[in-house]
Amino acid sequence: MSTYLYGDRAPSNETFVVISASTKLDNERTLAGTANQITVTDGGAGNAVTLSLPQNIHTDADVTFDSLILDDLTASRLVATDGSEKLVSVANLASWIAGTANQITVTDDSDGTVTLSTPQDLGTGSSPTFADINITESITVGVETIATADTLDRTNCVVLCNATDGAFTVTLPASSGNTGLIYKIKKIDSSVNAVTIDGNDAETIDGATTYALSSQYDFVTIVCDGSNWHII
Repeated sequence: MSTYLYGDRAPSNETFVVISASTKLDNERTLAGTANQITVTDGGAGNAVTLSLPQNIHTDADVTFDSLILDDLTASRLVATDGSEKLVSVANLASWIAGTANQITVTDDSDGTVTLSTPQDLGTGSSPTFADINITESITVGVETIATADTLDRTNCVVLCNATDGAFTVTLPASSGNTGLIYKIKKIDSSVNAVTIDGNDAETIDGATTYALSSQYDFVTIVCDGSNWHII
């Protein structure tokens, strides 16, 4: 880059690079930066022109960007580093999210998501099956009081029966699909009106089609075997 002038104008056959345009030059080139990319700083007469970036980009730099697009990655996939510390898309999420046998299963959905599942439903309305269960503290069961005929279902557990206004029947649900279902049924009033427990259709309770609670505080605990009911 030439730094001299001939008289008040530069020779027309010389090419000049300048920081800003000058009317004394005919063939100059202006050195300009680009916003958010390269900044050109004039150090003044006798000093260097400095080119700089918005932030350091050397290999040990901690850079900050609002967003970053890498063409080698796959859209809608999680990102991990490979053995060379290169960012790569995770092809199979289940390869780095581990489940536990008989507890949590990890399934790669092949769309950038994974599904975590348990061996069976565990919601408050579910009916899971276990080979054994150890309860170290008290449990809470549903308790309700009825005074008229009712048909029980899986939402019932302890049923208190008040027959003061008249005798009535408590009908059990069909045994099929209800193996292990337990009910505790008790008559709580002092009247002579009986509470009759009746199996579904021809299903029995300890071999009988009905079971009566005749006196105050009579109670029964029954369990379903999938075909009939048994007093326990």
